[in-house]
Formats: sequence, structure tokens, C-alpha cells
Amino acid sequence: MARKLPPPPMTAQRLRDLAIHYTGRYATTEAKLRQYLIRKIRERGIADGQELDPAKVAADCAALGYVNDSLYAESKAAGLGRKGLGQSRIKMSLKAAGISEEIAAPLLDTSQEEALLRGLMFAKRKRIGPYGSAGHEPKTVARWWGAMARGGHAPDIIRQIIQLPDPDTADSLFYTTMI
Repeated sequence: MARKLPPPPMTAQRLRDLAIHYTGRYATTEAKLRQYLIRKIRERGIADGQELDPAKVAADCAALGYVNDSLYAESKAAGLGRKGLGQSRIKMSLKAAGISEEIAAPLLDTSQEEALLRGLMFAKRKRIGPYGSAGHEPKTVARWWGAMARGGHAPDIIRQIIQLPDPDTADSLFYTTMI
């Protein structure tokens, strides 16, 4: 069996091509693209006589519109919100993606009703509180609290959802909150 040759060392042109290929294939942020390029340089090495600047390549991709941190943040926040994740979990996810505070702040400004709506969606998806099949034993309630807290929900939202008596009450609250 023929041995696979290692990839050639990185040149400035290969780095730009790699960045363009990556941004064409994946939605990303400037920070994530920069980290990807740094990793590829580390894996492949640098060709003789080459000066590589992954930060500049990532900035050039952003200037050309291949990377847009604002659009990425809006899309990511909306997607996580549809999953029923809470504000703190969305904030952590945006921070991990390299989104700045200025971009993230308006996306994290949610009303109490929207936070409750997300909490109900999360509870229904994870079968928590009124949607759970188990009773309200202390051990089960503690598990529900942990799951909802990891989902990024505030304690007052968690308490309100866990205290709901049945799925019908939770669904009626869900639909009146949506309107």
C-alpha cells in the first residue's frame, strides 16, 4: 500500500486559499477562522522564506464579507433560543465563538416573557417539571434544576416552570406567552 505524503508546508497563498475554502464551507467568526489557520500552520509547518499572518488573513476575509461576526451571532443566538436555551448559555456560546460584547449585548437583551417561553420549550424538550413522567421527589427536582441551570435559565424561571402542576397548564402558559 502506498504511503500518503504529508501535506506541503504552508505558504501565504495556501493559507489564503485554505481560509477562503473554510469560509465557503462553514459559517464562522473571525476569531474561529484565525484559530483554525493557526492550527493548520502548526500542523503543516511554514515553507522556507514565508512570513504568515493568520490574523491578517482572517481580517481580510472579514473585510471581503466572507466572515460576518454580527450575522453569525444573530444566527447562533436565534438557533440556541429555538432550542430553548437560556440567556447565560447563549452568552457563553457566543463568547466561545469569539463574538465581542458589543455585538452580543443586543442579542442577549430578552424580556421575562421570552425567557419563560424558552424555559418552557427547554422543559418540554427535556421532559422537565410538568412535562416529566416522574413525580416531584426531591431527587428528581434537583436533577431538573441542574438540567435547566446548565441550559442557561435563571432561578426564577426554573422555579416557575417546575411548580407548574401539569402539561396543560404549561402549554396554556406557553401559548399565552407567545401571543
